[in-house]
Amino acid sequence: MKRQKKLPWRAIEEAFTIVCGKVKVDEASIDIERQFFAGNRTLAKDENGEWTRGHDASVFPLLEAAGALGPSPFLTRVFMYMYENVYKLTYSGALEF
Repeated sequence: MKRQKKLPWRAIEEAFTIVCGKVKVDEASIDIERQFFAGNRTLAKDENGEWTRGHDASVFPLLEAAGALGPSPFLTRVFMYMYENVYKLTYSGALEF
């Protein structure tokens, strides 16, 4: 911390609580709950070769794999990093309750 100011708990409480509520305790993981591309519309060429709006977004294997619903090792690691940082802030006295 550059200014040696304490971080108010209320500044992170809502986000921390929401993320903690997403953890599946029995598996110690966080799931991807929605596909960011699902239901989105995009520009595409129509049968006349003209660009028009409102077409379903196309998907491909890598996008489907990256956006697969279910446990996410990446989100779980990010959660653990966040939890560790809140722990360190708490026990160093840098988090103000």
